[in-house]
Amino acid sequence: MDAVTLDIVARLFDQLFDDPKIPLGAKGLIGRLQIPMLKVAIADKDLFSKKDHPARVLLDTLGEIAIRLPADFNTESKLFAHFEAILQELITGYKDDVGIFGTVRESLIALMKREDERIEAEARAASERIVQEEALGVAKSAAQAAVSARLQQHGSLPGPVLEFIIEQWIQLMMLIHVRRGPASEPWNRSIEVMDQLIWSVEAKESVEDRRKLANTVPVLLKGIAAGLAAAGIADEVREKFFTDLMRLHTAILSAPAKGAAAPAAPAAPAAALDFTKPVTIKNPFGEGDVKVAGLDVDLSAEGDVGRWDARNPDNLSVGDWVDFKIADSEERRPVRLIFVTPRKTRYIFCDRAEKEYIECTRSEIARRLRAGEAVVMEEEPEVPFFERIMGGVLSKMRAPAAAA
Repeated sequence: MDAVTLDIVARLFDQLFDDPKIPLGAKGLIGRLQIPMLKVAIADKDLFSKKDHPARVLLDTLGEIAIRLPADFNTESKLFAHFEAILQELITGYKDDVGIFGTVRESLIALMKREDERIEAEARAASERIVQEEALGVAKSAAQAAVSARLQQHGSLPGPVLEFIIEQWIQLMMLIHVRRGPASEPWNRSIEVMDQLIWSVEAKESVEDRRKLANTVPVLLKGIAAGLAAAGIADEVREKFFTDLMRLHTAILSAPAKGAAAPAAPAAPAAALDFTKPVTIKNPFGEGDVKVAGLDVDLSAEGDVGRWDARNPDNLSVGDWVDFKIADSEERRPVRLIFVTPRKTRYIFCDRAEKEYIECTRSEIARRLRAGEAVVMEEEPEVPFFERIMGGVLSKMRAPAAAA
């Protein structure tokens, strides 16, 4: 019976060594447990029948940990030495008390928890950066949406005014959106000034409208000047625009009272707007300027986020493990999702190899999931590790018998 047990345990570890999902370095460490496992198997035959046997549960845990280690996990990895020290406690400490298997398992779980927490702590700087980038991207989208709505409503605008709104005034709107939000009084005031500006360069046929324009201009100029100063825009920009604006207002006020002519400056249609270019604004989170690109997702679109779909980024949660396939190779890279921005436009992943973080936009992770280049790993395998490799052993043992 002991000889049969020895053969089964040997085959068990052979099956483990053939598992392509387990890195070579991890196989070497787990392989050192053959003697303690053999001792347990000989002393306690319940190992093969009881799913909650401490030695068996330890091997299950080792399997779950191992498949989440990077392919190049080896002696040079910082985690390797800690892993090795914990398993050595079992190798040297086991006599006849199987309780040590449970103690070692708890130590391994605690080690992995500390490692994940350390990685998350080190990623905080990157997390803060992409949250800021997302906030700026959302602000850009919101400001551009407000501008587009008004330009579509009012049609064509004089070129200098259109250029001013989409290149200068939008900077103030973005800063306000980030600092105070779209429900704040400063945001509403920036919209109000923009509306006044657009109204001021439209044709005025009645005497009443012209009188209103004459009374509005000083207040309008004061509001524009204050906004440009708050956005840190150069005085030369303000002076040039005020000169252009004065010519437009003069042309409107001097036009015939009936059937007023269009402003002197050529009009630019709203359809010609191009909001794809980045916008450079004063950094609301620090010193200097920052270039803001748009978001790669339509935040107004309603997705079917309630239905589970492994290819839908909305269903990813912090802590989930994803198996990334390295392009043009068979190499796999298990990574853990450690951060998602509030609007779910950016995702940060990291493996346990202390390499660079993987930062994906929403569209990039969605593309990888659809293409099979990223696969969400099971939280807990349906078939425990020990049972899976034992099943492989039994299959191989049955094969010769069936052939005979």
